[in-house]
Amino acid sequence: MSSTSSSQTPTGQDVVSSLVASYNAKLTKVGPAALLINFAIVIGISVVTLITFSVLRPRNKLIYEPRRKYYTAEKTRAPNIGTGFLAWLGPIIRMKEDEVFERSGLDAVVLLRFMRMCRWIFTVVALLTCAVLIPISVVYNQQRVNSRARNTLSMLTIQNVKGYSLYAYVGLSYVIVIVVCFFVWVNTAAVVRLRHRYLRSEDYQNGLFARSIMITNVDRRSQTDEGLRRLLESLRIPYPTTAVHIGRRTEELPEIIEVHQETVRKLEQVLTKHLRTGKIPDKRPTMRLGGFLGMGGQKVDAIDHLTTRIQRLEARIETVRDQVDARKPQTYGFASFLKVPYAHVVAKTLATRRLAARRSSSRRCRTTSCGTI
Repeated sequence: MSSTSSSQTPTGQDVVSSLVASYNAKLTKVGPAALLINFAIVIGISVVTLITFSVLRPRNKLIYEPRRKYYTAEKTRAPNIGTGFLAWLGPIIRMKEDEVFERSGLDAVVLLRFMRMCRWIFTVVALLTCAVLIPISVVYNQQRVNSRARNTLSMLTIQNVKGYSLYAYVGLSYVIVIVVCFFVWVNTAAVVRLRHRYLRSEDYQNGLFARSIMITNVDRRSQTDEGLRRLLESLRIPYPTTAVHIGRRTEELPEIIEVHQETVRKLEQVLTKHLRTGKIPDKRPTMRLGGFLGMGGQKVDAIDHLTTRIQRLEARIETVRDQVDARKPQTYGFASFLKVPYAHVVAKTLATRRLAARRSSSRRCRTTSCGTI
């Protein structure tokens, strides 16, 4: 009797097998339905987003087309878009990369190119894997896997695949790596060309930031504008400077500028909301100073208050800037040149001399400590 009861007692392997079979049965019933529901939700959210944007865009051009209104130069001004429901699709399809570069700059082009690269990578990888791996998985599961040990989702994956069929997955992984490297290489070469184009553009060539170099570790005797100029002349740089300034403490100037920018953004938001219909309403926008949760405080005209505050901040910024020259100098300064290549040549020349000075100093200072230039 004991032998009969022991033979009927399920073993650990039987328990695991029953659990796996129960899980596969549940997954077969719930998995595909949940996947379809998730897919439908994503598609629905995307469609609702596109419809909402298409409805709001013609009625809020100050928000969605600020470059069309505020940029006067035709070179940087956004193209004119109609008020139709899908009128925004035409310019997106027709506009070339060169036009985006001229209107929006290098950063916008690089961002769009990166997104386009990701789109093509995901598309090609999805087509390859769906066309090659899914049929292999389905055929393998139908021929070699028991129907009770598989389900609808597992048949589409590598879950039950074994043996030589795995070489298809390994081989395709190398193909995917090659595809990704190809798209990265092509787009990197394109970005390099765009960068060279930007460096040759008038905006960069005429920009003061591109024609200036920063000098650090300036000694105390040269910590004035004229002293820094004499220091550069003593180094016999190949090109003359157009402006030389030693760095000085700015104290509260960055904080005031940040507050000024934030106030300007608030005024822009108020004006955008006030003029969203294209006409000047009779009722002026208001804001509350002080109070708590919209209660109490003082109710003032928003446009007048923010405009007055911006004017006061601008006056404060001018006053602080006028006082900067009298403040303590720093150990760094800036020198500007007539052309961008001049600044690059001078920077390389000074870097080479600094390196040579370090080497000669290290040879002389083996037993004693001494400074370098």
